Amino acid sequence: AEITNESQRQQVETALADGFQWVVRLEAVDGLELFVELRRIMGAGESSCLALAKGNGWTVASDEKGAFKREAVRLLGAASIITTVDIYLFSIRAGLLTVAEADAAKTVLAKNRFVVPFGSFQELLCE
Repeated sequence: AEITNESQRQQVETALADGFQWVVRLEAVDGLELFVELRRIMGAGESSCLALAKGNGWTVASDEKGAFKREAVRLLGAASIITTVDIYLFSIRAGLLTVAEADAAKTVLAKNRFVVPFGSFQELLCE
């Protein structure tokens, strides 16, 4: 329901049909209680994401700040939150992307207002 861009909605529907993504439902009582608690301070999507992650021991991929990040750290621990930059670094280390490909993607992300405080992913690989 949160996907309002028709092209993006179609991509999700295709991924579901292809088995690349799947639908999960928040049904456990403790998960629903946590959802209601979190809804007081954040949106439905963010609340359900954290409640499902907590209930299933999942890691969360998010670049959110503020209430979401604070609650994610409280509920899951900082080690259970990965960011966009983390995903690119994992992909480079796994040989799925080159640094040049990741840097090219970083340029596209920056054009869409996702700016990171480094010049190249190579800088982070040296740390």
